Amino acid sequence: MKKHLLKQMIKRKIVGLPESGFTLVEVLIGLVLLAVIGLVFSSALQFTGRDYETARLLNRASRVATSEVEVLKDMAARGDFASIADTTDVHLGYNITWTVADLTINSAGNVVNAQTGDTVYLKEVTITVTHTSRKDISVVRIIRVGPR
Repeated sequence: MKKHLLKQMIKRKIVGLPESGFTLVEVLIGLVLLAVIGLVFSSALQFTGRDYETARLLNRASRVATSEVEVLKDMAARGDFASIADTTDVHLGYNITWTVADLTINSAGNVVNAQTGDTVYLKEVTITVTHTSRKDISVVRIIRVGPR
């Protein structure tokens, strides 16, 4: 029996039969590839998280702007048309700015900017909502209201 094992060992060394398992180089190459794939996925997750945060802030700014439009409509419906004016406010981390333009109707029936002394029939309000710290987050709504 020992002779048989000895013959197999000699045959393996002479012929160079492969041994089972991985070499150290193969294991290191596998680890490097795994690390590169991990870096790619982690950077993709980081970008996804940043995009999600931007979308969340834009969504909130849009809801604040819509709320401001409703406040404006309510003011016009209550008869506070004359009190609608330029204003600036800060609410829930957002800067809110109303820019008001007085409009009138000329003799041709077109809506134009009102001059001093003209009767104001409409007000065009531009509502801008901007995040206080992230200036790339901004929503604009433009609405025209008239007296009720």
